[in-house]
Amino acid sequence: MLAPVIFDSHFRNPVTNSWFLGIQHDLPGNVVLDVSYVGNSSHHVFRVFDANPPDPSLVQQLVAFCVPGNAQNQGFNTPTGQCTSANVASLNLYSGLENGVLPFNGVAHNAIGRATFAAALNKSDGNANYNALQAKITKRFTHGFQMQGSYTWAHSIDDANDPIVAATGQVSFVRDPLNPSLDRGNSDHDIRHVGVINSIWDLPFGLGKSHLNQGVMGRVLEGFQMTGILTVQTILSATRLRLGPPTPLPPLRLSSPTWRPSRTRTSILRLRSDAISSTARHS
Repeated sequence: MLAPVIFDSHFRNPVTNSWFLGIQHDLPGNVVLDVSYVGNSSHHVFRVFDANPPDPSLVQQLVAFCVPGNAQNQGFNTPTGQCTSANVASLNLYSGLENGVLPFNGVAHNAIGRATFAAALNKSDGNANYNALQAKITKRFTHGFQMQGSYTWAHSIDDANDPIVAATGQVSFVRDPLNPSLDRGNSDHDIRHVGVINSIWDLPFGLGKSHLNQGVMGRVLEGFQMTGILTVQTILSATRLRLGPPTPLPPLRLSSPTWRPSRTRTSILRLRSDAISSTARHS
């Protein structure tokens, strides 16, 4: 049986507003400095609710009823004939009465309950925001060499997980449909720190260069470049359910440089590193 999919009558398309402020300044030695602030705010973000969540007051009544000392607690379809607090959970909250396990259900109605399927209520009441400081310094291409370094500090906060493929440790449904604001926290894609250094070097070999610039070798080595890219970033921020001390920082790892000549006689040297740290959750 297919689960019913329900859309809120006030469902709206998501809206994102973005803004940007940047400053660029020339420094001595053919160096350019860029500093920017980037931000955006999203509203009416899509998220999925349990369309028929258990009623907390009914659940409390069930827990109070299902105790060994209750004289009325008998005749149920359980090994002891009595219901216990362990029975006040999961599918029993929706169909415990019909299955003879509980005296009544934990929901006001179970027409779209979870006896065999769950009902999804799609709403567009989620919110998200992103703020970032971006800094970049560039040594312009001179004497056959260019280098650039950039750093981004960013923080992304939302109250809506991916409703189709949730991140590790997350769920597609809103955790508490009766209090959805509890889902507000670091976004699934929140990466707080990213640093990148890249460079381009025209190798001094081949025609028009200072070395091996004659004959066949000059033709073969003409136009070769070497580039390097070093990326260091933190991992995704801690999930909303993660507790405990931060994960220790592992040693920096650099992949082995490799030469890869291309059809345009350009060779690429790639360097990459990943530094991992754990960021504590905060709203």
